[in-house]
Amino acid sequence: MGERVSERIDLRGFLTAYLAEADEHLAAANDRALSIDASLKGGAANPRAVRDLFRIVHTIKGLSAMVAVEPIVVVAHRLESILRAADRGASPLTPPAVEVIFEALRAIEQRLRALEKGAEVPAAAQSLIARLDEHARPTPLPSAPAEATLDLPPAVLSKLAAFECEQLVHGAADGRRAVSAEFVPSPRKAAEGLTINSVRERVGSLAEIVKVIPVAIAPSEAAPGGLSFLFLLLTSADDVEIAAAAGCDPGAVRPLVAPPGAVAPVAGGGEERRGDGGEERPPSDGDALDPEVPEAHARSVLRVDVGRVDEAMDRLSALIVTRSRLARAVSALDASSAVVRELSIIVQENARQLRDLRAALLRIRMVPFAEVLSRLPLILHHVRRTSGKEVRLETYAAEAELDKAVAERVFPALVHLVRNAIDHGMGTPEERAREGKPPEGTVRILCSARSNRHLAIQVNDDGRGIDRQVLARAIGGEVPANDAALLEVLCRPGLSTRAQATLTSGRGMGMDIVRKIVVDQLGGDLSVHSSPGEGTTFTLHIPLTVSILDAFTVQCGEQRFAIPVSIVEEIVEIDPRAVVRGPGRGGAEGTALIERRGETIPLVDLARVLDGAAAPRREALQALVVRRGAEPVAFGLERVLAQQETVVRPLVDPLVQVPGIAGSTDLGDGRPTLVLDLVVMVAALGRTLRGERAA
Repeated sequence: MGERVSERIDLRGFLTAYLAEADEHLAAANDRALSIDASLKGGAANPRAVRDLFRIVHTIKGLSAMVAVEPIVVVAHRLESILRAADRGASPLTPPAVEVIFEALRAIEQRLRALEKGAEVPAAAQSLIARLDEHARPTPLPSAPAEATLDLPPAVLSKLAAFECEQLVHGAADGRRAVSAEFVPSPRKAAEGLTINSVRERVGSLAEIVKVIPVAIAPSEAAPGGLSFLFLLLTSADDVEIAAAAGCDPGAVRPLVAPPGAVAPVAGGGEERRGDGGEERPPSDGDALDPEVPEAHARSVLRVDVGRVDEAMDRLSALIVTRSRLARAVSALDASSAVVRELSIIVQENARQLRDLRAALLRIRMVPFAEVLSRLPLILHHVRRTSGKEVRLETYAAEAELDKAVAERVFPALVHLVRNAIDHGMGTPEERAREGKPPEGTVRILCSARSNRHLAIQVNDDGRGIDRQVLARAIGGEVPANDAALLEVLCRPGLSTRAQATLTSGRGMGMDIVRKIVVDQLGGDLSVHSSPGEGTTFTLHIPLTVSILDAFTVQCGEQRFAIPVSIVEEIVEIDPRAVVRGPGRGGAEGTALIERRGETIPLVDLARVLDGAAAPRREALQALVVRRGAEPVAFGLERVLAQQETVVRPLVDPLVQVPGIAGSTDLGDGRPTLVLDLVVMVAALGRTLRGERAA
């Protein structure tokens, strides 16, 4: 066993795996806490959810101790004490206790996020610790022999909290063995499948893991990293079994305490295990599952750091650009009468393979939309508690998936919409009763695949709808009748119908943030429909991914541009004789109009929009029809050149960020080509176009 425990052990190599696993357990913990809360409101207990939450919190505590995140260990231990008492029936959970549980889970999440950002992990607030201790009713520990002490080096003992020392001593006094086992990571063991995570799972199936302590040791051939992990265990298994699970020699499994009169357990265990106070102990994360709990089946899942997937996408992006250059070179050879038939076939096959590779990599980045929505019930719980309104959340995600980067961006928009639906749209139970509605309101989120490139998300509520009179007083003017103009008003920065800000709304930034995320950042579309007394529906159309996409290359004036295929509704041919102009303002010439299947839509000269009045007037031969909400607009240009895969590079410098410019790409000729977001341009031109169309 290593004698030296360093305060500067570098555990960064383990943090990625720790954060991924801790996030999974935290999501499960929030889900169980919500189930407990719902059961209490229905007047029933939920012992299964309490038991599951106890196991999950125990696991989070063990994982956090393994990477020395002590603030999380402290919170998790006290939370574990509440759940242990509730599981044994010694102290049934009450609504105030459940609220403290939610607060503790939020505290754990905040510290995980700090660790993820590389910031200092703050200690737990003493007020939270006091409330957790207030609701914990631990049963008395059995008296242990006074001479029973832990046989550990002082440096290791200093890493143990008092409750962990007591847990080991009393566990040994209760009939189990307190032992330590040391796992030393190495490339050889990793090749054999022995990593700290796999060892923790294997050891956990044989013993209760009290703590895992990282220990600095002298670097050697067997320990090239100069690091080992010391497992402190309570078990009924013998040394050979523990050593096989921990990937060490049986001699590395050492007893920690041997109380007088202790009877050596039968190899492999088998006697009934009991815990504190001689009562039946709730199984820990490492215990065998009881018959009531379904057996956990092994999943063939590989956790991969998102950064590695991004790196693979970057390599693929370079290959796509190279493929474009190769295609241009083959076209040049063909134009010079060279025989390129076989080479063209190879280029086409390479293009197909790259498309397949792109699809495979994108699938790795895809996450089920249901996982995104699973975080919203916790938000609903907090808003419902602070607003005093009864609201139920219903979600329908089917099998929809989207890129992880898109999911992370769209989630804050959904949070704002749900909060607004409750705070602005929903009345109190008394108000809803006077309106002839059930006391409990409903917010629904429905998701469906609009195409293989877009996702349609609806957020609707059965509240009172948008009060246009209240909105008119807030803006000091008349509210337009149509929904598109209504959305423009709602998304004005700083607009709020509340006289005073609350914890959930009132600052006038929510809808502005939603539009910036959906339209400006993701290049999607946002619309609204509201009926007085019936409710409001917001509809979001967002792309599944924003990194590599299919695009039309177009000729506009002297320049070429790339336009995502996903935002184009139709390509139409322009007959100059069929173009008419509506009346403008002040007698000036108005916007050009064209007819499409009985519908009159504006025709905007794309070159004039991009270059201003200095752009030479050229007759548009083709037009791309895009739609923002219910408003279609045709952008006239000279011609559509081709359709190809493009790699979009965002313009991160704020000095060159322009509305309507989504980024840049390389079409294979080595020159940067701007990627246009015509939907954003429609938004910028919307007010002028609506005025002239009305005229």
